[in-house]
Amino acid sequence: MKNSIKTLQLMLTANAVIWLSFGYTWLARVADDAQRYTIFGVMLINAIMMLVIAYLVQLKNKWVFYFAIAYVLTNIFLTTTDQFGVYDLIILVIQILILVYLINIKCQICKKHKKK
Repeated sequence: MKNSIKTLQLMLTANAVIWLSFGYTWLARVADDAQRYTIFGVMLINAIMMLVIAYLVQLKNKWVFYFAIAYVLTNIFLTTTDQFGVYDLIILVIQILILVYLINIKCQICKKHKKK
């Protein structure tokens, strides 16, 4: 399970880096108005949340995993509700992989708690 958590943390961190890089790109190319700062802010918050989740999963607390699963499911839903391009496909694949890892690790943690 330790390797699974490390892999999950790596995927969450990579996802955060992608969100940050896309946010900075958005900030640089869109006209100077309040909307670009709002969108950048949302992307920044999303990246920060991914990094927080990456840190918290090492605690192996089932509530952290419930929150993380809900957060990633929300991201998956939001990714599919806007214009869909190559960037969205990459993010969607990463998000689905993260979701699979989250569910798998949460199930392992719950099994350990039931054995006690």
